[in-house]
Amino acid sequence: MRNFITYILFLSVLFAGGRAVAAQPHQYRDPAEARPVVGLVLDADTRKPVAAAQVSSDELAKSVVSGPKGVFRAKAFSRDAVLNVIKEGYFSARVNLLGRDSLVVYLQQADKTLKTDRYSSPDGAVPMSDRISTAQAVDIKDVNRGYFSVSDALTGRFAGLRVSSKGGMVGEGSFFNLRGNRTLLGQNTPLLVIDGVPFISDQNTSNIINGFSADLLEPVNLNNIEQISFLKGADAMPYGSLGSNGVLLINTERGKVSRTLVEFQTVEGVGFINKTLPLLSGLDFSRYIADIAGSRYADSEEIGKAFPFLSGNMTPAQQVRYGFNTDWQKEIFSPAFVSDNTLKVRGGDAVVQYLVTAGYQKGNGVVDGTKRDKFYTNGNTNINFSEKLSAFASISFDFLEMKLQEQGLSPQTNPLLAAYSHSPLTGIYEVDDKGAVLTEYAKIDPTMNISNPVAMLTGIEGKNKIYDFLVNTGLNYNILKNLKADFTFGIYYRYIKDDIFIGGLSSGTIAPLMGGLALNTVRSGSSESRDYFGKVGLSYNLTSGSHRLDLKGGWQMISSRMQASSGSGINTTTDRYRSLSNVSSVGRTSGGYAELLNWMNFYLKADYNYREQLYLSATGVVDASSTYGAYSDRWYVFPGFKAGWKISNAPFLRNSRTISGLMLRGEYSVNPNSRYSSAYGSYYYMLQLLRDVSGLVRAGVPNQKIGPERVTNIDLGVDFSLLGDKFTLSADIFEEYTRHMIVDTKASPVYGSGVIYKNSGSMRSRGAEISASALLVGGKFRWRVGGNIAYYKTRVMSLGGQDQQIIDLGDGVTLVNRVGEAPFSYYGHRAGGIYATSEQAASDGLKTLSGYAFTGGDVRFRSLDGDKLITDGDREILGCADPDFFGGFYTKMSWKGFSLFANFSFSYGNQVYNATRRYNELGNGFSNRAASMGRRWVAEGQVTDIPRVVYGDPAGNNRFSSRWIEDGSYLKLKELTLSWETRKKLLFMTGFKVFITGENLLCFTDYTGADPEFAYSYDMAMQGMDVAKIPVPKYVKIGLILNF
Repeated sequence: MRNFITYILFLSVLFAGGRAVAAQPHQYRDPAEARPVVGLVLDADTRKPVAAAQVSSDELAKSVVSGPKGVFRAKAFSRDAVLNVIKEGYFSARVNLLGRDSLVVYLQQADKTLKTDRYSSPDGAVPMSDRISTAQAVDIKDVNRGYFSVSDALTGRFAGLRVSSKGGMVGEGSFFNLRGNRTLLGQNTPLLVIDGVPFISDQNTSNIINGFSADLLEPVNLNNIEQISFLKGADAMPYGSLGSNGVLLINTERGKVSRTLVEFQTVEGVGFINKTLPLLSGLDFSRYIADIAGSRYADSEEIGKAFPFLSGNMTPAQQVRYGFNTDWQKEIFSPAFVSDNTLKVRGGDAVVQYLVTAGYQKGNGVVDGTKRDKFYTNGNTNINFSEKLSAFASISFDFLEMKLQEQGLSPQTNPLLAAYSHSPLTGIYEVDDKGAVLTEYAKIDPTMNISNPVAMLTGIEGKNKIYDFLVNTGLNYNILKNLKADFTFGIYYRYIKDDIFIGGLSSGTIAPLMGGLALNTVRSGSSESRDYFGKVGLSYNLTSGSHRLDLKGGWQMISSRMQASSGSGINTTTDRYRSLSNVSSVGRTSGGYAELLNWMNFYLKADYNYREQLYLSATGVVDASSTYGAYSDRWYVFPGFKAGWKISNAPFLRNSRTISGLMLRGEYSVNPNSRYSSAYGSYYYMLQLLRDVSGLVRAGVPNQKIGPERVTNIDLGVDFSLLGDKFTLSADIFEEYTRHMIVDTKASPVYGSGVIYKNSGSMRSRGAEISASALLVGGKFRWRVGGNIAYYKTRVMSLGGQDQQIIDLGDGVTLVNRVGEAPFSYYGHRAGGIYATSEQAASDGLKTLSGYAFTGGDVRFRSLDGDKLITDGDREILGCADPDFFGGFYTKMSWKGFSLFANFSFSYGNQVYNATRRYNELGNGFSNRAASMGRRWVAEGQVTDIPRVVYGDPAGNNRFSSRWIEDGSYLKLKELTLSWETRKKLLFMTGFKVFITGENLLCFTDYTGADPEFAYSYDMAMQGMDVAKIPVPKYVKIGLILNF
């Protein structure tokens, strides 16, 4: 109560002070002392006059308005007065007189271009005309309102930001990465900041529902967003050790001074799978089984018993049971119907402005039985107590409920992999001994042991619930004319509940797990996270003649707590009991983890501007984090510098009507990184079982001197525009060098643990980025094109004295971090084709460790050491998932209220490990295979790319090798939208917009998998791994936006 009273008294003092100062008259300046200025305001594209444009400045005797011919006349007290020119429907312009008595101002139409006139920073909006960095921004007006996820809206928008859809399972979102790797063991994703509040998100893959990781941007609803800015390098420095991977800064819409306005949006759509994989048909499948069974069974009689469809005397019931030709992929996929409905109410006067949003999204996934339902609501308000004091507050609540299926390389639980593997000869439903087709699902074949894909859709039940709650409030106080203070406080709370039940005990339709011990399985878990954020900021600006100095500083802190717990068990009494309370006492497991982060920093930033020509900026950050070791320095200091020369404002170019803008810029910064596990620098505890009793034991070998990783960023760039922004170009070259990178090294056996973590590594990225746009046709019909392309190359420079680190992902799949090579490179055997004859194989003389001699139809592997023995020592680097270059491009045509927009994304040179194809071409077991297995080697002299099939694969033909590494390059039509909008009053509406949009409509690629765009999780080590995830669907949606 005492704190509450103190807070009220504090507000009262500020309010009173605000009123007192507001009452003071402004200093009088004699208009006779001002000098006359004449200006002309023109449309940047058409070069026609713009009437009724407002021209204002503190250095003008009074604000003026341009006339019908675009001409304005004003009186300025300073030769370097900065004029603000505003016109509805246009981007505002900020122009320095630079001693001129006359000038021309070009205004760009806001709704006719894919650009913005400002970007957001930690300390407020920054005009794009003053940008001396790589900051980028996109406004909501330029985003497809049919997208259900913010992640989808970012693809191809920002140069250097790689955005890849993680898959087609509902609720997964996209993977984000800026300019490659900066760390091997920490997070590589940008920091998410919503309305000034950073979020410390959990990026772990679910340990309950295999293959699923929630969308990082789920807490943000696209319909609430006003602008998305992307900061990197020196611009991200105020966020200290949280922002080294870049910052996605999202500003939501807020209330404005207006009458009460109502907006209703509705979107309905349907999605389909773009591509299914070709598999062996019924006849080809029979031939394959006959081929491989010959290497497993002694004679045809045993083969006939195991596979009745290969015998010549099937019973009538068996003829029915094996008489199908089922397309299992078709059976598990279905159209995904989706809808999104949003209602907004906004308005306010000079004192209070407000906005309230409520919406509901509903849709099923392309895998039958999966779905996603989301309710979201948001409310915010701005209160202007006086000219000095204002306050803001916002609150949002989202509830998301999903039904999911597992993904990954388990045909027992992944319905997609089961659809690839299941025999096409059998049907969905059981056939009795009389040949009658029953209504119950067909049971598993004990020889093949593959789950019934359709039965899995109901027999496996995965559930995910997410609750997101955000509160954000603060004050802005004008202490003096040029001195301002701000205070922000935010709370973010998230609760996640995951459950899955894998049946099969009662129905016999789902293959048991754990080697046949788990007849059914229950897994359940939950996680809870709380973030508390506080910020106090000060800003001061000083203008003296041609000089302007802005000083900004702040104190920030985050206290983040995240903990998760889980449990699993097997063999409930029947499949009707699906909770942990019903599992057997044998096979129970439990686990959990906790992550704690306390972070604090101070920053000071100074921006100097000389006559809108020379720009200098310096930033200093003092940073502390609880992830640092107990004996490391508590505080670290990091610098950042930016400089720019706006040549277009130089005397020899300022009046040019051809060159509208020309800026040379550069920056240097040292960005720390503390986004790594706190377990590296402190002890942690884990559960350990002793005689069926669980207890907590201390684990790990902490390095109590561990500190921040340090990313040195150097960037040189140019911004160029011609003819009033009819053509624009931005280009950057950069180097990012990570020093003090954390690597795991072998610990002494006396510690009782395998590794200890040290700041002993380093890594370097070099690259370039280009963004460009051009207005091809102006006037009533407008046609603009643009795009961006980025290139980077990352290399490991040091591993703390080690030459390389090998990462074993299981099933023979290995990655390597090697000095001088790309991080997380594929590391396996080099395949050189298939031996056409046994004579060729004998000539090479290759053998396995067990002594097996390669023969005709086996894969020719490279023996690096020349001993002709194929072992792990013959592995080599096979490529990496990093692309040579990537980006996006767009085209937009508009005429009157009609608009046609197409957005493409591309990636070139990225290598993909096609684990799905490896599974489908194994050739060592009795499940269905890819249609390419019809080309398998079967006779001496046959030239083919598919080896022979032998049960058990004694030659290791299917080992992890270059056979499974493919070119993942692609070009995608990500979006095609046709819209019509009018602002004319119609009945009780003030305007409306109708649109039809398509997403992921076309894909051009040589990749043999279902989709070249995927990401298993947010872990950089898992990028480029195609492990049978649901492919990204294509959608067609129709939307309507009504304004009242």
